[in-house]
Amino acid sequence: RNYAYIRPEGGGLMVGLFEGEASAFDASIEPFGEIEPDWDRLTPYLEKAMSRVPAVQDVGVKKLFCGPESFTADLSPLIGEAPEV
Repeated sequence: RNYAYIRPEGGGLMVGLFEGEASAFDASIEPFGEIEPDWDRLTPYLEKAMSRVPAVQDVGVKKLFCGPESFTADLSPLIGEAPEV
């Protein structure tokens, strides 16, 4: 499986990755904060994404951002009433 999205961004391409089986992260990290990438886990996803857009291999990567922006710390969904809705 390929968990990647690709879109135009600032004169280049944004290649985004999602892990099929993500691991938990330190809950003290600020939302949308940045964490050190775990290359052993990310490399297979990165290789698959780059195989879909081979030119990325020639031009390089401007920025690698690794962050827990859309998941809970324990990887479980948030379920229940939302008071603001």
